[in-house]
Amino acid sequence: MSEALTFQLVKNKILNIEAYEVWAYSIEIILLNGSILLGCLLISFMLGEMTHMLSFVLFFTPLRMLVGGYHCRKSVLFLHTFGIWSIYAVYTIV
Repeated sequence: MSEALTFQLVKNKILNIEAYEVWAYSIEIILLNGSILLGCLLISFMLGEMTHMLSFVLFFTPLRMLVGGYHCRKSVLFLHTFGIWSIYAVYTIV
């Protein structure tokens, strides 16, 4: 998806073709992080735990940025791992 989006942006001369790989990676990271945040909010809404999940995301995100985190070979595996971890955190906080 990020490759297709990057290709369209380069084709429309919005992005520079010399930095194609950098832009493709950047767009992939933005899409991944956006889908993680959206997934967390959706899970918390379905469980009725919006306050707990928002506090978890607000405190976990800076912590993960500072100390690193679990690295998966594929971004989909990370998305599932984070979703499972988030559900576990909601039930243990309550």
